Amino acid sequence: LGLLSEVCATLSLLWSLPKLRPRLRSQFESIFTGFYQRALSLLRRRPLPEYGVIYEANMAFDAEAEVILESLVDVLCLSSNSGVGLNGKSLSTAEELFLTYDCSNTESDVASGLLLELSRCCGGVVDEEGEPYLPSPMGLSRASSNGTSSGAPTPVQGTASPMMVARHRSVPDHLKELCFEALLGSLRRLFHGAESLGEPSQAAKDKRAQTSHLRTAKNRKRSLHHAAALFNEKPKKGLQYLIDNGILPSPPTPESVASFLRNGLVVGLDKPAVGQYLGELGKSEKDSSKSTPVFERDWFHKALLESFCSSFAFQNLTVLDGLRMFLATFRLPGEAQMIDRILQAFAESISRQCVESTGLKVFSTDEKKASDAAYLLSFSIIMLNTDLHNDNIRADRKMKLKDFIRNNKNYGKEISDEDLPVEYLEGIYRGIKEEQIRTLGEGADGSMTGERWKDVMRSEASSSHSHSSERRTIQSDGDAKDLKELLLESSWQPILSAVSGLWGMVPWEVYQADEGGGGSGAAALVEHQNGTSLVGARLGIDLAYEILSGASNLSRHDILQDVFTNICYMSGLVSEYNRPTEERIHTFLSSIEHQSALTVAVNIAEENGDTIGLDGWKFVWRMIFDLRDFQLLSGGEGRRQHGHQNVMKESDPDLLSPEARDDF
Repeated sequence: LGLLSEVCATLSLLWSLPKLRPRLRSQFESIFTGFYQRALSLLRRRPLPEYGVIYEANMAFDAEAEVILESLVDVLCLSSNSGVGLNGKSLSTAEELFLTYDCSNTESDVASGLLLELSRCCGGVVDEEGEPYLPSPMGLSRASSNGTSSGAPTPVQGTASPMMVARHRSVPDHLKELCFEALLGSLRRLFHGAESLGEPSQAAKDKRAQTSHLRTAKNRKRSLHHAAALFNEKPKKGLQYLIDNGILPSPPTPESVASFLRNGLVVGLDKPAVGQYLGELGKSEKDSSKSTPVFERDWFHKALLESFCSSFAFQNLTVLDGLRMFLATFRLPGEAQMIDRILQAFAESISRQCVESTGLKVFSTDEKKASDAAYLLSFSIIMLNTDLHNDNIRADRKMKLKDFIRNNKNYGKEISDEDLPVEYLEGIYRGIKEEQIRTLGEGADGSMTGERWKDVMRSEASSSHSHSSERRTIQSDGDAKDLKELLLESSWQPILSAVSGLWGMVPWEVYQADEGGGGSGAAALVEHQNGTSLVGARLGIDLAYEILSGASNLSRHDILQDVFTNICYMSGLVSEYNRPTEERIHTFLSSIEHQSALTVAVNIAEENGDTIGLDGWKFVWRMIFDLRDFQLLSGGEGRRQHGHQNVMKESDPDLLSPEARDDF
């Protein structure tokens, strides 16, 4: 813990030095995605403490997570003092991360990813596509399988696996509060000074939407995300989408498609899909027609594979290290002919640059022979990796060192000028045995891994241009407002889901799946009912009020109205009219979360009555009518019995026609 504390303090110190950020751009991306974001992901995936060993492991992890979260709170809740703001004004950390990384086509969504993981750790249920579970706009349905009230709302968005949630413990309260502090602090820093930006006219809004370089950059990245999803489904769809939207030239070049495949992990490309496309042979001239896209032709696939391999900086790397870095960007397909084509292209590229040719001199000086040797050695390494780390192969049947040496010591006179050194082959065998070559899962979400880190660092060193020359700045009030709005647009739904989680409104599917999934859903519900609701209610109020106030200050009335409507649903007063009134009264009076949602909604309606919209006011009046029916308003039945006037009285005659009243 002492060492971890020093590491976190060092990271915070580095971030507090603005002049270092452009020089350590890739390093900071690695820190925020591979350290902070990964820690949050692991925190919400801790196993249930079914055994003493797991309990002790969870306790040790929680102690480490607390140190990391305290560091993250410090980083996110302070101004960045970066000097990239307008007139020297400092940006919040979340804003600078969004400006630097989330608006870049070749880097991860760092700011959005952090806020998403923090929302999940606060109890939000968000699927892998970022779609949250929110209360149903048709009401909070609580019917359980036996037809009784269950107390959990039915989700209408997202496809997150409830079984994934049910198999893991809930985040401990003290760590959840730290996540909440990081989330709330980020929002407060984001919305600080938003009022001074003012509300532009509609004409100014339209002009800014057309000329904003930040919105253009972010829209382009959103298009890349969509193209990656299409490519994962069918490569032709994804590439055609890129061409139609002007991201790839028309007709596309092998170099442009190779660049998309190389940088696509950060926008959601699947490694298997990339490997499958790289290994395809393509259609020959004989099998092609005039309507066949150029990116499906054989010559294009060949040039694409060569361009893809040449984009790696293999200088002074061994074949093994180069192969690790190469395979970190995709997964080899299962077909032998595809693997053969990919490894041939890899061998031709690395054989001219690797240590075996330039330093150790163990490959032939003849380029063709060196390429063949690199190909055979690469193929042998992959076979060894599969053999040693396949659990289905018995230990006594796995490849031994002597077998590996015998297979690779000499490839024959047509390839090998002399035998490969035994010590060299022994080093490869030990390296594979100690560290498996992993391709699927590692960095598949765009997070930084060891191999990807080497790739990024070597590519930057060999590239003629630096990220610092591409550094975006805030040039006007419009840019400053755009930056805040874009960050709000990408995070308000996960944050709203976090509010729902803090108020204990976890989807019923989570609890239901728990019956066969290990008990965590029911455990979380019991834990919530046994005393954490008061703390969660307080945190949920603060978070909900902050996001609503921020949307109002930024004049984003559309987001304000969407969030306000969902908060009204969370009060439990605008739904479930099919339940008996007495049961609804009891549910509301016994739920501090429902009361918290009502408190937030009433206060926001009072402060922003002109901007919550017609639907917002309809929900306000529906809540008031429900409170009247529940006799919870001042001047209710008890006061009438003592001769007092009721606060609300039906007008006579009715001011609405029957059709208008039904519509309302």
